[in-house]
Amino acid sequence: MYEYLTFLSAALRSGGNVDDIADSISETQYKSKKWLVDTLVKRPLPANPTILILGGWYGSYLVPLLQEAVDPTHIYFNDINQSTLETAKIIHRQKNISFHQFDVLSHTEKFHVDLIINTSCEHMNMIGDHLTDNPECLFVLQTCDNRNDPGHVNTSQSTDEFVKKTRLSSITFRGRLSLGHKNRFMVIGYK
Repeated sequence: MYEYLTFLSAALRSGGNVDDIADSISETQYKSKKWLVDTLVKRPLPANPTILILGGWYGSYLVPLLQEAVDPTHIYFNDINQSTLETAKIIHRQKNISFHQFDVLSHTEKFHVDLIINTSCEHMNMIGDHLTDNPECLFVLQTCDNRNDPGHVNTSQSTDEFVKKTRLSSITFRGRLSLGHKNRFMVIGYK
């Protein structure tokens, strides 16, 4: 924890967007990422999985929680915003993380990973299922029902609506987390 907070402090001092970084460590961000990891570890997972995180923003809670809970062999960390990615590189200096700037919609490179995690489905029209060549890849997906953010182009109003949008063929978990001003929906399953 000390190392993570030291790196977070370094990111803030490096000229990172203080308000945006503060938003990434809000209580609702913590609750939704903790819910994801607590739910994920109850599922059968490969030992030391490889993970692709799509739309990772800064990965403020998600990366350290995953490091602690599942000890991944490697994390491929994606965001479309290069400056956000540069800040994430400062925050997560672990050797088993590589950073990739691309738009999920147009990217074609395949990643052979055990898990694809996308907690930003409300920000994109695709979940990223075209980015893996592993037919046994587990998808962990989150979205919300907050339509007030102009960056939210793909919200869902219920868990059932989100399940349909994911087009996953085998669902192992579906749920809703109330965060007061919005609901978070999560679906875990296979393509």
